[in-house]
Parts: sequence; structure tokens; C-alpha cells
Amino acid sequence: MTWGNSFRPAYGYLHVLRNRIPRNIPWFGASATLRPNILNVCLEQGGFQKNAHIIYESLNQDNIYCDLRPMQFSARSVKDLLFLFPPSATEHRNTQRAIQSIPKTIIFFRSTDQLLNARFQLVKTLASRYSIPAKAAKRIVQAFYSHRSEFSKREIHAWFLDDNSEVRILAATDAVGMGMHNAILLISARV
Repeated sequence: MTWGNSFRPAYGYLHVLRNRIPRNIPWFGASATLRPNILNVCLEQGGFQKNAHIIYESLNQDNIYCDLRPMQFSARSVKDLLFLFPPSATEHRNTQRAIQSIPKTIIFFRSTDQLLNARFQLVKTLASRYSIPAKAAKRIVQAFYSHRSEFSKREIHAWFLDDNSEVRILAATDAVGMGMHNAILLISARV
């Protein structure tokens, strides 16, 4: 995907907005995932001056922990993600408490097909592990991707932000974007 082209097409027009703002007003951009090969495209299409000051910061922060785990199972399997689920409800004695103990998690996938396959498997695993109906398990694991309706995306976003909501896991593409400040785990399932 190319920034400002197929990914977030509106970003490719930021230079138009910049040209309408007086040059004495600072123009700021930030990214947590900007790859070096995209930087020049961002500077040009974002309306930044050639001498823009670039600041690189490490992810090594006191409140952030990065962990790289090799996959033990097939990329089409979700077995590597089962650490997210606490012991079965019979061991936990309370299904609702077990479900609420699942950390708010966003799992990023490369494609919608991978996302939907993973969600299907996670829902199936949850339903089996906690002896809950598939409908309840589907509520716990939501799919969030660009082709969902804006209404659905706003609704899922609101559910996920509610710490008391049964929505615990978002299987997402990059479409989930900003504003998910209560996520405890961010997982990239991209291979």
C-alpha cells in the first residue's frame, strides 16, 4: 500500500490544506509506524518543507513493553494467540469474570481475509473454552476493517473503549487507527 494513494487517500491531499495555512503557523505530523521508504512521500504529499525537522523516538518507554515471539504454529492458526484467554470457566468458576479478565487487545492483520479467518477461529475457541453461545463469543471478538460501515466502526469503537464492555478483542487491519487508548495489548499477526 502507498501512503496517500490506496492507504488513507485523503492524506495525499494534505499539501492542499497546508498551502491554505500561513507559513508562519507550524505544520506537525506524527507516526508510530512510518517506514523510511515512505518518509519522502509523506513529506511531499503532506505539504512539509524540504528542510522539515525529523525526530525519531524509541519505543522503549517505561509504560511500553515490546516482545517478539516466533510463531509456533501455522500463520492460518490462532493457536499462538491463545495466551490471551484465561483458564476455562470451570477452573475460573465464573465465566463472566473470566471473559472480563481477557485484556483489551487489538490484533493487526495484513488482510481482511486473514482477519476474518482469525476471528472465526477465535470465536470458535472462545465458545468452546467457556461453553458460551457463538453469538456471545462473536461479541467478545469484533472485526474492524475499512469496508465496514461507518456506523459499525463507530459502534465497535465505542464498545471497545468501554472498559466494562464484553468487547475485549479487535481483529483489525490498519483501519482501526487512533483513539483506542485503553488497549492493553497490541499484536501484529503479520507474517
